[in-house]
Amino acid sequence: MPKKCKEDDTKIREMILDAAKKIGLEQGADKITARRISSAIGYSTGVIYYHFENKQEIMDILRQNRDANIYEVIQKCIGTDRTLRENCSQIMDCLYTIGGSREHQDAQVLSGVYNSVANSGFWVDLIRQVLDIAVEREEAVPNHMDTALHCLWSFFSGYAMLLAAYCPSDVAELRNVSGKMLDVLLQGLR
Repeated sequence: MPKKCKEDDTKIREMILDAAKKIGLEQGADKITARRISSAIGYSTGVIYYHFENKQEIMDILRQNRDANIYEVIQKCIGTDRTLRENCSQIMDCLYTIGGSREHQDAQVLSGVYNSVANSGFWVDLIRQVLDIAVEREEAVPNHMDTALHCLWSFFSGYAMLLAAYCPSDVAELRNVSGKMLDVLLQGLR
């Protein structure tokens, strides 16, 4: 039997993850099964279980990859030359763009974005970064950072949840109302 190449293992793992991601986007996360993945990649289900312990491991990696992509997109939205309001608006636009402006506005994708906001530690880092910029610009008071961080995290979690719930219906109105809510929140943080 020929010796297995690590590069082959890496390629097969990537094929499995790509197939699972595609199935999830096209049919929904609940349709990701070993049988569907094996059919998509042309290997037996045994190959999938050779490379991954179970479906949950595949789902965890897909979630981590999604969160890393979201982090990268949002990170690019933040600017040191912007006001707190402008940075927060940019983040709202990015949240919408990540999930809402795909070829088909998909509430399931937006639900994944909401879960990312609600459950990922990187959001705390992003919001802290925005608040640090606001402190440097003298728009925020340093001794209220924990309160401001919690308020903004709650706001973005709620915004992502509402995007998931109302997509693709009247998102423009949701964004308008959310912008007004953001203004009230930021006024309270001053």
